[in-house]
Amino acid sequence: MPVPFDAATSLTSHDGGLASDPSEIRPAAINRRVGLKNSAGDETLYRDLLSNFVSDHALDWSLIGDAAGRGDIAVARRIAHTLKSVAALIGARRLHNIAWTIEEKFTEGDGSPTADEMLYLDAEMRAVLAEIDSSETGRSADKREPIALDRDGASDLMERLLPLLESGNAASLDMTDEIRSILSPLGDSANVLAERIQNFDFDEALNVLTELQRKMDAVSDRKPS
Repeated sequence: MPVPFDAATSLTSHDGGLASDPSEIRPAAINRRVGLKNSAGDETLYRDLLSNFVSDHALDWSLIGDAAGRGDIAVARRIAHTLKSVAALIGARRLHNIAWTIEEKFTEGDGSPTADEMLYLDAEMRAVLAEIDSSETGRSADKREPIALDRDGASDLMERLLPLLESGNAASLDMTDEIRSILSPLGDSANVLAERIQNFDFDEALNVLTELQRKMDAVSDRKPS
């Protein structure tokens, strides 16, 4: 069972002061031995899980805050629930624990996380992402050959996606894999777009899609004639 969050101990550094940096909270945000065990000892699978965590969950802290801010408690609770499960899978126990606490707060009817709890979630998320980024997985990912943009495929995808987002149509959920595959050459915004759609934030997804359209137009304008 997860350990309930205790702001009095979780947000202090080793000398008793308020931790100003996530790395001061405690060493090792990720227990890789646990993560590998959960991956049946398959290092390739574990690296994929870490990579997917970055692409699918890096924005969860802000998404939870945004959903709670607009009163969409069901969405905020669902994001926290998913984050809790994935954090446990990769071996990020403290992130798992605080996500569990926040999910429980949203489950208590009118309850909501405290500012300290959200601060700690942010700190733990940053610590986990920093460890993944500094790992061999992050370094090897940076060495991959860039994927060329399929402009025709991207234009077709955007044309099909636009009316769905404008009308808040959940059918756009079926396009998230396609979004990540085709639009990834345009940068991290492709993952952000898919994340927004998966969290039913269609208005913000529409804003990200507009940004991607502008980015693709800019790339096309720079292409030699």
